[in-house]
Amino acid sequence: MSQFKNAEKVLPQVYPALAVGLAMFCLGFDQAWSSPAIPSLKKELKFNLSETDLDIIMSINPAGSFLGALCVGMLINSLGRRGTVMALSPLYIGSYLLTGFAVNRIMIITGRFICGFLAGAASPASQIYVSEISSPCIRGRLGSLAGIFLTVGILVAYGFGAFLNWNQLSLFGITFPALLGLSTLFIPESPSWYIIKQKDSLALKSLQRLRGRNTDVSGEFKIKKESSERIKKMPEITLRNASDPKFWKPLALSSMLMIAQQFSGNLAVVFNTANYPQEVINSISWLPLVSLITFFIFYALGYNGIPFMMLGELLPLRYRGICSSLSGAVNRLFAVIVVITFPLMQDTFGKYGCYWFYSACCCLSTFSVFYFVPETKGKSLEEIETLFETSFTSELIDGIQNKAFSDSSDLDSKL
Repeated sequence: MSQFKNAEKVLPQVYPALAVGLAMFCLGFDQAWSSPAIPSLKKELKFNLSETDLDIIMSINPAGSFLGALCVGMLINSLGRRGTVMALSPLYIGSYLLTGFAVNRIMIITGRFICGFLAGAASPASQIYVSEISSPCIRGRLGSLAGIFLTVGILVAYGFGAFLNWNQLSLFGITFPALLGLSTLFIPESPSWYIIKQKDSLALKSLQRLRGRNTDVSGEFKIKKESSERIKKMPEITLRNASDPKFWKPLALSSMLMIAQQFSGNLAVVFNTANYPQEVINSISWLPLVSLITFFIFYALGYNGIPFMMLGELLPLRYRGICSSLSGAVNRLFAVIVVITFPLMQDTFGKYGCYWFYSACCCLSTFSVFYFVPETKGKSLEEIETLFETSFTSELIDGIQNKAFSDSSDLDSKL
């Protein structure tokens, strides 16, 4: 807790992190909406929804988030990190209004698609913002707020969904993007974005506000400015220079974490809970119930928020826009794949086979993270960028040897 002793320096960073963290809350609420809403939608005789319609309503949301993630790079580069989150908030409200006042299936599907698009764009933007404004000593703690907000968003959707029907739940969902938009009015833009846009005076003012008015930020500003000047000399990404390790290595690692998050099987449970017959739910014994609770506890501690946190840490400033788009799109693409394939896998392999498959994926991701993902604790974003300058082959061999034959202190000294 020593990082939090100097409240004057820390608190100015906490409120902005909490403010944009509401974007992750909205993502969690949005992901969980289908499960409590689908049963009441089935009872809406005026819509006459078929099973195919219901499947489309469930899958169109992650499909929209895939496209939103593809667009976020362009948005955060042009509007800024804070500006992107703030601009998306009123559109978020509109998507819930469209869903809540829907009079036909097209309006519901359109509303769910737009909501997914906005969630897919806002969540990476919020995490990049948090990583850029945070001091290295507390960046991990502030970044972990994403997982908390995501989990609470899911919990709120389930809790209120037990008492509200589909349109009431949609109208209730307006509350959170409205809070997101209002809270972002009172936070500064990322200093890193200002520096990229050559607005040094605004960058210095933003950094001073984030570190406290009595803190000397000249040294940190100088480092950020020098890093920006060095980055400007790096070439734009094309097919010819896409082999640049500063581009593809952090992109590969962040994408690997995003894929591992989805193949943990979380969305398979979240999206399809409502599809289990009541007699099946009533017959669940203590062992699968305890196993499910244990899974969600450890998922919340790990893959729930850490991949999003590391999205903001691993990606280099020069390529942060395009890499965040691609990595976020990978995350949402595999979310679509999991949601669509889970019912098919149940029919083919049975429920046991599905969960054994996801268990194997979790084991594989454990080894992958252990061998390939660098430790970022206590490092500045500028220091993290230097981790990706060596050749991949030599780094891989050295990494495996160090993991296998050296203790943790030896590995830390080599890094």
